[in-house]
Amino acid sequence: TEADGASVMESLQRMFQAKKSGFLDLSGMGLSLLPPEVETMSSLTQLALDHNLLIELTPHIAGLHSLVRLSVCHNQLTKLHPSFVLLTALRELSLSHNELSIVPEEIIDLTGLKKLALDHNLLTELPPAMGTMPLLRSMKLHSNDIKSPPKEVNLQGTTVQLNYLKALHDGKRAERVVIDSFDLLELPREVCRLTALVSLSLNDNQVRMLTPEVSHLTNLRELKAAGNQLIQLPPEIEALASLVTIDVRNNQLNAIPCELASMSGLRKLDVGGNPINSPPPNVIEAGIDVILEYLTQIYIIRTTKKADFGGLKLPFFPTEVCVHVELQDLSVADNQISTMPGAIQSLINLTNLNFDSNRLTSIHAAIRQLGALRQLSIEHNRLETLIPVIGKLTDLRILKLSDNKLKALPATIGTLGALREIHLSNNLLESLPAAIGGLTSLNTLICLDNRLEALPAEVGYVTNLTQLNLTGNPLNALPLEIGNLELLRVMTLDESNLQTPPREIVMKGTTAIMDYLRKVAKSKQSRALDLSCVGLWSFPPEL
Repeated sequence: TEADGASVMESLQRMFQAKKSGFLDLSGMGLSLLPPEVETMSSLTQLALDHNLLIELTPHIAGLHSLVRLSVCHNQLTKLHPSFVLLTALRELSLSHNELSIVPEEIIDLTGLKKLALDHNLLTELPPAMGTMPLLRSMKLHSNDIKSPPKEVNLQGTTVQLNYLKALHDGKRAERVVIDSFDLLELPREVCRLTALVSLSLNDNQVRMLTPEVSHLTNLRELKAAGNQLIQLPPEIEALASLVTIDVRNNQLNAIPCELASMSGLRKLDVGGNPINSPPPNVIEAGIDVILEYLTQIYIIRTTKKADFGGLKLPFFPTEVCVHVELQDLSVADNQISTMPGAIQSLINLTNLNFDSNRLTSIHAAIRQLGALRQLSIEHNRLETLIPVIGKLTDLRILKLSDNKLKALPATIGTLGALREIHLSNNLLESLPAAIGGLTSLNTLICLDNRLEALPAEVGYVTNLTQLNLTGNPLNALPLEIGNLELLRVMTLDESNLQTPPREIVMKGTTAIMDYLRKVAKSKQSRALDLSCVGLWSFPPEL
């Protein structure tokens, strides 16, 4: 057409003039292809192809060996021709307002490039290799949806962007990435794709969370994230089974995840400068071995339904276990715990609870919720009272309360019909409640070294009792009803204060005591009593 002819003439005229000036401007010419005549213009230093319809630069571009500045803005480019790498003299390249979805590899090979404009394209990430472009000092990237590098890096300008990309590029080759002090807000996803990494350092950033994708770094042996804003380490960190060193100093962590217990090779864990309360400070101060032991007990609950925190010198109950409702067996023995937390009420499947050798002065009422409890041991503590709600534990089989400061037992103790053993030695008990007669399943009653002067007659209803130990009590009489305990085989007591039975009977042992009490008890109904040949030294005063 006449218009096309005019356009061609205009192009030819501009190319003719460019042979003298070295600058060719073919902008706005409606070009869909680069004119082949351009290839012969080897002395050209500047070329403008803006506002055309170019989809790709043809091989004809390869002849422009002297080209220093190239602008192909406002076109429809989706890629560059491989021959583009031959433009070794190029210093400035503008590809704004095109349809590039990735940065062409040909650009990275332009080692002399100083300025690059890629704004208003469809880019989502920059390749790490761009960080190796030695002379690049200026990049325009706005109006793209770039996710890598992260936004906080891109906002800091070209130098920081290129340093970041170089860190990724070099790190991938060395399997060690150092991206310290980039003001990162989270662990970049592109880092998590470097699955061969053995060392990762992202110190002195603003990272609040390590993304779950950190689990992809299964070969990682060293993780440094000091000086960030971390509020927690994700449970997915469990996948990093090869970790040897973790440095998370000076963050905002309040807990160390129990998943670290699965890292059998972990030798160094630095968590200084964090407000950590789990594990407690004394465990942290004790070092890596004690920390891992503490975490291990929490970690194994999911498989064993057991946890043993014995001997860790804990000042507080490890409340982390209270979220594990599946827990069945828990020991916090040999610590320094002074309070039983109300949160313990969530452990509704607990069957065995050991609080031995702590500093408890009372039992929390929340224990009433532990309906599945079968064994409760709170020996060697400082208990002064036993709360009545203990009677709610109707499935209890063994109750151990020795070595405390108990002066009395609540009457509700009698509702523990399933109880088989009760240990009350070394307390300050002056009496036992009559309700003890309700313990019809009891076979062992150990009450050494208390202040008992008498036993309630109702003890005679504990018909399954086989062992009764009352040594170290100032008893002066045993109730005749004990004679009803036909299964009792072992009974120990001090005879020094006893008047009933007589001392000479007690000295002969349990069988003689039981025979004597049984005969005297039956005589109340039969009105006949035969104590011949039982070895009495004097007439029994109780008769």
